[in-house]
Amino acid sequence: MEKNVNEIREMNAKIAEFLGWFIEEDRREPELYRNTWFYKDEFCIRVAWCYHNDGELNFNTSWNSLMKVIKKIKNSLSTKTDLVLYNQLMLTLQTLNVEVVYEATFKFIENFNNKVHI
Repeated sequence: MEKNVNEIREMNAKIAEFLGWFIEEDRREPELYRNTWFYKDEFCIRVAWCYHNDGELNFNTSWNSLMKVIKKIKNSLSTKTDLVLYNQLMLTLQTLNVEVVYEATFKFIENFNNKVHI
């Protein structure tokens, strides 16, 4: 089933959050930072994605963006269920269809976010 724009935005936002990205609402120049995603590294807060430069988050259309997520997923495996879903995700890569891989990636993240992590 085809997703609408709002569903894709919501899914992309959840993927960005899985990567540890966040939006800071209380910036001094809110229009400048509208829809800007940040991340913290060991030194400071950095821009991960800027709407003004990059447009909408594009995990649903860009292999480059999606592969960063898959790398994080690989480093986050902690249960048998994670491993099963990760293996299913790896099988979807064989389709060479970014939409199919995107859906499998989001399914993994939904499952990952719905369990208790210690």
